[in-house]
Amino acid sequence: PPFRSLRLAELLGVELREQAAEQAVEAIKTRSAALAEKAPRTRIYLGDMLDAPPPELRDIIRGENDDGGANGLVWASEVVEHLDPEPLDRFPAALLGGHPQVAVVTTPNADYNVHLPGVRRPCDGAERPFRDPDHRFEWTRAQFQEWAKAAAFTHGY
Repeated sequence: PPFRSLRLAELLGVELREQAAEQAVEAIKTRSAALAEKAPRTRIYLGDMLDAPPPELRDIIRGENDDGGANGLVWASEVVEHLDPEPLDRFPAALLGGHPQVAVVTTPNADYNVHLPGVRRPCDGAERPFRDPDHRFEWTRAQFQEWAKAAAFTHGY
């Protein structure tokens, strides 16, 4: 994968929920040796990347960083399924607007839900067929690919 050889000057994280931000900090501490090799500086911000990004992240979201180069990697793990339609429409610009070399987005695969106990599909008559009550949707592989390709195309990838 292209990101294995990528060297990062800094790892910056943004999390809306305080408990999740604290968990991220703890996870980073337990993996500090491996992470320090990839990103010597690591910071986690409590905030909203779409509506009120921390001041330190505004330039990065716009594609400007300390050394004037491109941002190397952006990673959004299990984020999109928590967004309502309007923030979801704005999310690709926040993620890809800085033209990172690599962008990674993960989201639950709705195709797999049939293998999970207690998770039902809408066609089975489930009122809330999702893995997490906060999920606004769960995409199939094809739906995710369609969204990702459109976001990439819109932002010049």
